[in-house]
Amino acid sequence: MDEFDRKVIAAFPGKSVRKDLTALMKKGANVPTYVLEYLLGMYCATDDEETIKVGLEKIKRILSENYVRPDQSDYVKSKIKEEIMILNVSGRTDIIAFYTQWFLNRLDEGFVDVRNPFNPNLVSRINFNDIDLILFCTKNPIPIVNDLDKIPKPFLFHVTITPYKNDIEPYVPSKTKVIEAVKEISKQIGKENIVIRYDPIFISDKYPIEYHIKAFEKLLSLLNGYVNKIIISFLDEYKNVLKNKNILQYKTLTEKDYEQIGINFSAIAKNYNMTVQTCFEDRNLTEYGFIKEDCLFHELAYYLTGKKYKSWKSRKGEKCNCVEMVDIGVYNTCKHFCKYCYANYNENKVNNNTLNHNSNSSLITGTITDKDTIKVRKIWQNGNNMIK
Repeated sequence: MDEFDRKVIAAFPGKSVRKDLTALMKKGANVPTYVLEYLLGMYCATDDEETIKVGLEKIKRILSENYVRPDQSDYVKSKIKEEIMILNVSGRTDIIAFYTQWFLNRLDEGFVDVRNPFNPNLVSRINFNDIDLILFCTKNPIPIVNDLDKIPKPFLFHVTITPYKNDIEPYVPSKTKVIEAVKEISKQIGKENIVIRYDPIFISDKYPIEYHIKAFEKLLSLLNGYVNKIIISFLDEYKNVLKNKNILQYKTLTEKDYEQIGINFSAIAKNYNMTVQTCFEDRNLTEYGFIKEDCLFHELAYYLTGKKYKSWKSRKGEKCNCVEMVDIGVYNTCKHFCKYCYANYNENKVNNNTLNHNSNSSLITGTITDKDTIKVRKIWQNGNNMIK
């Protein structure tokens, strides 16, 4: 590999492909070239031969698990009607930070129950045998680091790390400890399976643009070699945000602010061979070098599971095209008490709900009663249509 090739790899992280590797992998593989090149860009876009070797083995495993020979067409047709589901753990609370033992107990039992937030006596039962993939979303992955081998399904991590102090995030643990946990998880599952979320971003006198740029640089320097992707978003004025406006003291972002964030964050990410993107934003900052991609995009879900999913129905018509997921969390159960949180809007309810938590219950908070109606949640694929 010459100097020009190295410059291309540095300039386009995750996008450059060695054609000799494409030819090598194509031999005997019943796979479209663009699929191979996508995987090579994801796992082998480097000049480090050892990393390439590991990446090629990973690609071979992905292909062996997700692609079949032409003579296996009947097998594929039978698989099309299988139940498929992606579990979100969780966008409503931080299950890993506060309820890891409960989650592990649910894995052992084989199912989890979730109350309908609009009809509390209607309970959805989700069987883990129906799950294809799990997305863990957390600010504190420390409690589960030593139990990853107990998770019987493919899984990804989205870990949120922000630079705010305890005036904004009163009970989020030391960011240094969280970063060490991220490194350990990356070692166990691969850096392509763990994403860092630097969100939400808000600007104030205490947390100006310059503060964020410096913090972003430090964060990526500490995670260099352990993650590939960073996702950012900007503060939204949820109910809890408006209630805490005097604490947050946030300012309206100007076009100049977006430009500074776009230019600086993009340059920093590029310097560490990472990509950066926005989540669910009007301003995706692609003009400054951000990539345009969904947080859990369809191609990634397909490569991990070999199955196709529809887009998130609850966000239809909005700016999100992530695959649909089933969230097993409950609002007003997160004890981080972040002042910008959308999922906590009543601290008294949080305290009551956590008091009612039983790690042996099928529910995060409370227990099943005689008044509850339990319905098994299933999502399956029939041809090209998803039926719920």
